[in-house]
Amino acid sequence: MKILASILAAGKCNRFGYPKFLSLYGNRPVIKILLEETATVFEEVIVISGYYHDLIKEFVNVPVVFNSDYHEGMASSIRIATFFAENNNFDGICIIPCDMPFVNRKMLKLLKDTFLSGSFDGVSFYKDDNPVVPALFSNNMFQELKKLKGDKGAKKLLLEIKNKYYIKGYEPYLIDIDTVEEYIKTVFT
Repeated sequence: MKILASILAAGKCNRFGYPKFLSLYGNRPVIKILLEETATVFEEVIVISGYYHDLIKEFVNVPVVFNSDYHEGMASSIRIATFFAENNNFDGICIIPCDMPFVNRKMLKLLKDTFLSGSFDGVSFYKDDNPVVPALFSNNMFQELKKLKGDKGAKKLLLEIKNKYYIKGYEPYLIDIDTVEEYIKTVFT
């Protein structure tokens, strides 16, 4: 199966006040870490950019797809990634936000292997009684993904899919960094 990995990095980072994908973890920008970890598991990786498009292009060596509707929120980036996957005949799409420094190749391989081992329409991690990203969707879900709106991701869709699987036990790695305070607390403590 041909699966696209899409790293979402389109936002303005208002709460963070700085391009959070450039935040350092182990003296390296988070986006570089995510790209390296993702590229070891998925053959095709793209970054969805927006507000910081030109800056992102300087830091990555994979295709960068511009989301002109980035101000609408995360759903617009998921739609752009899904259109890309659909137009390039992918069988599935993995959604990975750019602000999760602890996502690693072991987790992504588990996500992919779980997806490939069954005929699931959606596979995601699970935290605080909810499905969370990273998540992988089959092309059966592309039409639904393209309908997403607002600053919400695909959580509602992950809850509604009948043929799904949640991976539990990775809560400490499923931290996203939205504010400088969270970044300092998470990375430096």
